[in-house]
Amino acid sequence: MKRGRRLFPWVCIFCCFVFIILYITTVKSSPIERVLTKRGYILDREGNPLVISRDHYRAYLLIKGKAMIGDDLSPVVRKYLAQGVNLPEKGVFLLSDSLTQEEAELLKREDNVFVEWSFERKVIYPGLEALVGRVSNQDGVAGLEKAFDDSLKQGKSLQVSLSLDTIKRISNLGRKTKDLEEILVAKRNGELLAFYSLFTTPFFEKTFLLPPYLLPSYEFSTLEWEFGKQEVKKDGEYLRITPLHLVQAELRRINGENTRLTVLPRFGAEEATIKEATIKSSGSSSQEAKEEILVLPSQEKSIHLLSGRERVILVVRNGVEPRNLLPLFKDSGVLR
Repeated sequence: MKRGRRLFPWVCIFCCFVFIILYITTVKSSPIERVLTKRGYILDREGNPLVISRDHYRAYLLIKGKAMIGDDLSPVVRKYLAQGVNLPEKGVFLLSDSLTQEEAELLKREDNVFVEWSFERKVIYPGLEALVGRVSNQDGVAGLEKAFDDSLKQGKSLQVSLSLDTIKRISNLGRKTKDLEEILVAKRNGELLAFYSLFTTPFFEKTFLLPPYLLPSYEFSTLEWEFGKQEVKKDGEYLRITPLHLVQAELRRINGENTRLTVLPRFGAEEATIKEATIKSSGSSSQEAKEEILVLPSQEKSIHLLSGRERVILVVRNGVEPRNLLPLFKDSGVLR
C-alpha cells in the first residue's frame, strides 16, 4: 500500500510529461489541426452552391496564474483583450470567436493560446433555410442537412433539383406582388424547382383544410419523398393537406399517372419515361397553360394552380377577389 502511494506522484509526473510532449509536437509545431472532414456543399441543378462550409476559428487563452496578465502578455494577445478587462487567476478565457485564418495562425504561435477550428454552414440565398435545414455540432438536424447527413459528413456534395434562377424570379414576384404568400414550382416530372414563403413554418409542414367538393377532379395520395411520408388526413368533413399534396394531385391529373415529388434531379431514363407519359396523356407537347383557382372564404385566401407544358405552379394568395395570375408568371419566365 505504501509502495503504491510512493509511485502515485511519479505516475502523475509521467502523465504530465507525456501531455506536454504531445502538446509541443502536435499543437505548437504544426499548423492548426483539422480533424474534421469538411462537410459537402449543397448545389442546385446547375451546380450553383446553395449552402457551403466556411472555416471558423476561435482562440482561447489558458490562464495559469496572475503572472500571465498585463505586461506579461505579448502584443499579439493583448490586442484581443478589452481595456480594463478582468482576467481570472486560472482557467480559460475566450480571446475571439471570429478570427481570420491569418489571425489564427499568428495566435497559434503564442504561448498558452489554444486555437480551435470548426466549420460554419452558410446558406447562400435567404429563404432557403426551411428546406436546407441546419447543422449542430457537425450533425445535420433538419431539412436536407439531416436527410443526407451521412453523405454530406463524408465531404460529398449533394446536387438537388432546385433552380437558384427560378428561386430568385419567384422571390422577386413575391416582393413586388404584395398578396402572394407562398409559391411552389415543380417540373412536370415531379422535381421541385423553387419555393417562396412569407412565413417561417416550412411549406412542406403547413396544412390547409379544404372541403372535398372544391376538388372533384383531384385524387390525393400519401406524399412520399426524401423527408419521409405525409398522409392525407380527414378533419371532420374536410381534408387536411399540405401544398405539396396539391401539387402532386395536379401532376397526377395532368400526367395521367402518379408522379412522385422529389428534391433530387431526375436525369436519364426516368425523366424520359415521365416525359413520354406526359406527352401521351396531354395529346401534345405544346399544351396550353391553364389556371385553376380554389377560393377559401373561411381563410380569406385563394389557391391558384397554374399548369404549363413543362411546369406546375401553386400560389397561395391573401385574398379571395377574382384575379388571373397566369400572365404574371408567364411574363416573368417562371411558367413554361
